[in-house]
Amino acid sequence: MTRAITAEEILDKLDELLVMHAKGFLGSMGQRPYKDDFILLCWAAHRCRYFRTEITPRLTGDSIRDSMWSRHRGDSATFKKTLADGLEDFVSRWDEWRFAFDYSAPQLRAKSGGTRPRRRTIGPRSRKAT
Repeated sequence: MTRAITAEEILDKLDELLVMHAKGFLGSMGQRPYKDDFILLCWAAHRCRYFRTEITPRLTGDSIRDSMWSRHRGDSATFKKTLADGLEDFVSRWDEWRFAFDYSAPQLRAKSGGTRPRRRTIGPRSRKAT
């Protein structure tokens, strides 16, 4: 049985990725596989319901920004500036993904009758000889 990732573990991993981005070790936040790491963390937060108001720490974009600033309070001004640029881009993406997970997926399931759509076959269907 696998255990669920904690909110603190998600924050630690986000911090690691954002610092690597700020130091120039990773490419653009919109590139794969870097983007996939963030999306998977957002999905984990969604699955564990860390976006709810009663959860502490609540993993919204604003709360993640606040957490990152408190973690990097003693860093140099130059590093904070570099981190701030990537952090603002990340926070807007995180909230977009959160919106998609919270609202779009349930609506799509409801439209399809609660089940996944059937796969379509590609090409001509084979016919039995009569």
